[in-house]
Amino acid sequence: MTAKQKLRKQYLQLRSNLNDDLLRKNEDRVLEVLKSSDIKLNGKKVSCYMSVKNEMGTKKLIKLLIAEGNKVFLPKMITYKKKLTFFEVKSFNDLSRNEIGILEPKESGKIGPTELDYIFMPCVCFDENGFRVGMGQGYYDRSLDSIDQSQTKLIILAHEIQKTESCYPEKHDIKADFCLTDKQAYRFE
Repeated sequence: MTAKQKLRKQYLQLRSNLNDDLLRKNEDRVLEVLKSSDIKLNGKKVSCYMSVKNEMGTKKLIKLLIAEGNKVFLPKMITYKKKLTFFEVKSFNDLSRNEIGILEPKESGKIGPTELDYIFMPCVCFDENGFRVGMGQGYYDRSLDSIDQSQTKLIILAHEIQKTESCYPEKHDIKADFCLTDKQAYRFE
């Protein structure tokens, strides 16, 4: 087992121990952290994810983004390519469950990742250098491999307890610009 695999296993276990009450509180807290940060999300094109398995909650964030006049896009998995495509969502009625139970958008209003202003990403853990460990399938890394040539900003959403010393980044790993947790906003240079 590699260091990254051990890290993933350790932090998935840690995250699985979070109770429903703490998950709700952390979702509210991360919104407060966002509002007090220098990230301004009014009238932007923003991608978010639908949280699962004790990831930082996103339902309230998505509602807020829509209410503040942003165009909101959610990823849809292309499993045979292990990539994501992004489609516009105007309400939760625009979603249906995929084969593994994740809510995904219907296929309308497609946008390329470099056309987005911000992309919120989940993580298993993150480090202070802007790297994240995901579920290990590489969907975000493959889908965002050309992002460094654009103005798109990448934002990790996490519980503060998911912070680690190093995510052991590899050449293909995408570095984020920010991480928002229930405690603070991190900006990565």
